[in-house]
Formats: sequence, C-alpha cells, structure tokens
Amino acid sequence: MEKHKDILGKEIDLNDIIAFCQNNSLSIGKIIKINPKMIKVEKLNNNLKYKSSYNKYPKDVVKIDQQEGILFILKNL
Repeated sequence: MEKHKDILGKEIDLNDIIAFCQNNSLSIGKIIKINPKMIKVEKLNNNLKYKSSYNKYPKDVVKIDQQEGILFILKNL
C-alpha cells in the first residue's frame, strides 16, 4: 500500500500530530487509524467527556513536528 502524504508532500504515519480544518476552525489532532483512502483523526486537547474523531483525506491535513505538538499539548493543559 502506498504511503499517504499531507498537502505539503510529507509522509504521514500512525500517531503523527497534524493540523486540520473542522467546522471552519483549525484544530490539532493525532492520526489514530490509516485507511486505504482516508485517515481517522482524533482531536487533541478536547475538553469534552467523549473523544471526537473525524475521517479526513490526507491532502486536507498538514503534518506538525512532534516538538510543536508537545508544546501545544503542554500549553493547553
């Protein structure tokens, strides 16, 4: 199976931190599942009691460096 690539052409894998658009706002999330055509993304730092996940096309996301993802999580605790 061919590797998925984000909009900038970077390869994306399971557990990568990404930025994606949802409901006209920019969100930060983590890839929790890779399907043949789409990826399943779980929103990070979600204050709701349940986890929200979305199916996205790989070309609709941008991969973020792990360090920037960790800084986002720590900043929003």
